[in-house]
Amino acid sequence: MNCGDNLESNADFHIQDEAKRLLKEVELMMKNVENSEFYAGMRLDLEQNEAIQKHFFRLLGSHSHVQVVIYGLGSIEYSFSSQFQLAVVLLLKRDFSNWIGNIEIYDPVMSPSDITVFKELGLEVLTVDENCKRKAQRPTLFYMPSPYYYLIGNLLGANWSSSCLN
Repeated sequence: MNCGDNLESNADFHIQDEAKRLLKEVELMMKNVENSEFYAGMRLDLEQNEAIQKHFFRLLGSHSHVQVVIYGLGSIEYSFSSQFQLAVVLLLKRDFSNWIGNIEIYDPVMSPSDITVFKELGLEVLTVDENCKRKAQRPTLFYMPSPYYYLIGNLLGANWSSSCLN
């Protein structure tokens, strides 16, 4: 074994160790969010508000689920706010799996530990920076907790048609 191999294995160990710690933090954050008035109110609205339900089912059309794309979450390794925003999405996925499908995520500041955690949580990590220019081909919820204005412009520009905005 040479010195380079040892450095690689130490780096891999650090990433895995940090990912385990982050996963515990996300699970704790999910419990805190789940027990908050904020989430309870949002969940109640989604479960019982007929206008919201009709709107979702109208948007779904013949599709069974809404795809979720997360842009601009930040790094959960370095941001408490990012952990909170991720917990909200994960809870929505858990509690409304009847209409929320797969979740894809991209942020250029994701650390290797973040990526490991996202994959462990069942999120699809995007490896190409789409610059928020994805055209919605099916019902899609774009979740952008901390976007730059030009990214919102990119997303709207890519989807500025009656078929996409519907």
